[in-house]
Amino acid sequence: MEHADEVMTLCVDAYMCHVRGMRVAIEDMEMEIADHEQSLALMGVDYSRSGGGKPTSDKLPDGIAKLLALRDRLAEQHARCSMEIAYARQLCRGNEDLRALWMHEVDRSTYSEVGRVLGCSAMTARRRVGQGRRLMYMMMPEQWRRDAIPN
Repeated sequence: MEHADEVMTLCVDAYMCHVRGMRVAIEDMEMEIADHEQSLALMGVDYSRSGGGKPTSDKLPDGIAKLLALRDRLAEQHARCSMEIAYARQLCRGNEDLRALWMHEVDRSTYSEVGRVLGCSAMTARRRVGQGRRLMYMMMPEQWRRDAIPN
């Protein structure tokens, strides 16, 4: 069954963009948690402004509650996305063209960077990414071939 290159490109790019988006969402949440953990180290009771009287309120319990909520959201995000990301990653293993596609579309490497890793020129890397798109189109989940381009 022959498919137009433009259709294959649009469908594969939509699928790879979806995978990249899931990875980025998880990475963003991990960075938000790391930033919040760092800010917790600075929280505590402030005795300097009290003038010898009652100390100001302690923000640490609220900060810990927020951290726990963030970690719960991250766990939910991991549960929702990790299997899909792992499946897409597995599709790209064992073939240099699919590896080139993953590096270019998901890792956002340039053709020069892909070529450097694969030991070829940027132009050859570009061709390999194109070949990877054709292979991925046949292997990716059916919904991405069907739903990426509305009728």
